[in-house]
Amino acid sequence: MAVDDHGLEALKKAAEQVTPGDKSNYLFKVKDAAVITLLEAILIASGGSPPALNSEFIDHSGSQDTSADEIIPENEDRTYLRIQNLETSPAKVLFINFGDTVSTTDPGSYRIGPGEVFELGVGSFISTQAVNAISSSGSIKFTAKEG
Repeated sequence: MAVDDHGLEALKKAAEQVTPGDKSNYLFKVKDAAVITLLEAILIASGGSPPALNSEFIDHSGSQDTSADEIIPENEDRTYLRIQNLETSPAKVLFINFGDTVSTTDPGSYRIGPGEVFELGVGSFISTQAVNAISSSGSIKFTAKEG
């Protein structure tokens, strides 16, 4: 263990001497290309807000009918996913599934009711598989963003 100039103990990436004030000594890998500092890791562990791992979102918004389609392609770098059903009618339910065939009757498909949001973000499991969707009735407008 080493102590930096602020008195925080940190396990270094490598077994070399810690240089006080050199933040590169305190980087932790959290996902393939994402790196956070020790202070950010402490903030996350203590229930604080995590840093944004991606600053831009990819928009996949659109509409879905009663035939199953891929609405978001597979993305190995995905760290955030948000899908919202923009409809207000109770009959307009959007169903999604990751990688597998989606169905309105399959218990493995996720149900997103009118006005509801399906969201996966930092700190939760995030599937990198393609997202497939189907409408329960007619055409459904939705927003879909990933980062």
